[in-house]
Amino acid sequence: MATADRGPVIRLQGGPNDKWQYYEQDFLECIFRDSGLGAPDDIHSLQQALIDREQQLLELRRQLEERDDELAGPERPMVS
Repeated sequence: MATADRGPVIRLQGGPNDKWQYYEQDFLECIFRDSGLGAPDDIHSLQQALIDREQQLLELRRQLEERDDELAGPERPMVS
């Protein structure tokens, strides 16, 4: 009589309580990952994108400051 292949067998030393803790931890990790609350799979590319956006923001602020200075023009002395 052949048995169906059910995948790898996990044997835990502590008995049923350890088995349930293992399954509970695995289940919670799946929920956490699927919810989007966990760290994304490609954290390094997201960190690099964040650095790029911060640099872009600094450059745009610098350009805005230059334009504000150009629009203000030279200061004229107050005539009394």
